[in-house]
Amino acid sequence: MAETLLIMRHGEARAGSPDPARELTDRGHREAARMAAWLAGRDDLDLSRLRLLTSPYRRAQQTAEHIADALGVTA
Repeated sequence: MAETLLIMRHGEARAGSPDPARELTDRGHREAARMAAWLAGRDDLDLSRLRLLTSPYRRAQQTAEHIADALGVTA
């Protein structure tokens, strides 16, 4: 059985420094929530096999939280 790999970039992030601490903008949260809803609505994903991996950067963590909440998995 072939594995499915989905790669997603974080939502829009605020400017600033240090780079790892940059957070999502309001728009970035909306983008991540929209992607999470799209993923949750798919019927071709086997959620029992889903693994959610993310960068330690704050904006990536925030994006992953949206995805995890929508799919009922741990980020």
